[in-house]
Amino acid sequence: MTGVHWYRRRWEESPGGDEDGWGHSTWLFETDVSGAVLRQIVAYDTGPSRRYDECHDEDDVGFLAQVALLPEEWRAYRITRADFEAVWRQL
Repeated sequence: MTGVHWYRRRWEESPGGDEDGWGHSTWLFETDVSGAVLRQIVAYDTGPSRRYDECHDEDDVGFLAQVALLPEEWRAYRITRADFEAVWRQL
């Protein structure tokens, strides 16, 4: 998996709409070398967690990111593959 990167970032904003009561969230991403998102997890503080990949790229709440993450802007949020996989397997 050369060139694959994993990130985790906290958002301190509620999603709004029907999901507003879910609270703030933590987002995890797996990207390819160009920054395209391959897998994504959204874990809300008091609501359900969501995960997206090429087989399940959207649902009634959200969707797999369509915009590439720029590695230089996300460097501070890098995590290990093991960290990402541990959360992915829980969902």
